[in-house]
Amino acid sequence: FVLPLGLNIQSFLSSSLKQKQNSPFIFACYGSCTARKNCVRLVQAFAKAFGNHPDVELQLAWRIFNSSFSDG
Repeated sequence: FVLPLGLNIQSFLSSSLKQKQNSPFIFACYGSCTARKNCVRLVQAFAKAFGNHPDVELQLAWRIFNSSFSDG
C-alpha cells in the first residue's frame, strides 16, 4: 500500500527552476541537541567538508532536551 504525502506540494513541483544560485548555500540543523543526535560529529563533518569556505554556511538552532519531562 502507499501512504500519500501529508502535504500538497503540487505548486512547488510546477514552479520554474531558479536562474541564479543563492550565496551562501545554507545547511541548517534545527532540533534537540542530545547525545543521540551526535551534534559534535555534525559540526566536525561540516568543518571537514567545507572548512571556512565563504559560499557555504552551517546554521544551528538547537534546543536542550530535558529527559526528566519525558518519563511521564
